[in-house]
Amino acid sequence: VFFVSYVVVAGLVLMQLTIAVLIDQFGRESEATDTSFWRPSRMRPAPLQPLVAVLSDFQGAAKLSAEIAGYFDKVCEGAGLVASPFARLGEEELRQGLQSLRQFRPRMILGPRDWKRMVVARGLCGEDERVDVEGFEGLVLDAMHEAQIGHISATLDVSDRVSDKDLAVSLLRSVKLLLAPPPADSFSAAAADADS
Repeated sequence: VFFVSYVVVAGLVLMQLTIAVLIDQFGRESEATDTSFWRPSRMRPAPLQPLVAVLSDFQGAAKLSAEIAGYFDKVCEGAGLVASPFARLGEEELRQGLQSLRQFRPRMILGPRDWKRMVVARGLCGEDERVDVEGFEGLVLDAMHEAQIGHISATLDVSDRVSDKDLAVSLLRSVKLLLAPPPADSFSAAAADADS
């Protein structure tokens, strides 16, 4: 009985020790890995960062969707278009409309590469490469997701120098954003196009 219990306890201790060594080794490798892609200080500011910062404290998915639709109307007006549920913006019109939102500092500048990466590649526009309100909502939600992932990564990178409250706020905002429903059919349509 003594020998069997000794073998069982010794096996558990050795297994825990092995797991601890492996976790420590993976931790060292991840520290050595370059995570500069996610560090906001090393990246140029995201084109929609000022808008994302305003929207990050949303109070429910329906309110967030309504706020994004309101900003879409303002972008349409800034581009010289009539704001309506059927309005569609091309690359230059979206760029002009975003720059017309003077309450945001720094100004939001959407370059041609940003348009291709954030709108065209993700299927948020139609074949005519114009964005409607649903595509704009998808664009903003994608930007919010990217910003939160970057913020979490940056916070975790400096977690020993950041207060627990800052870390908790960052994580809770991210969970809230992840639990928000995806934009209306823009992602499912893009996924269906990619599958076929």
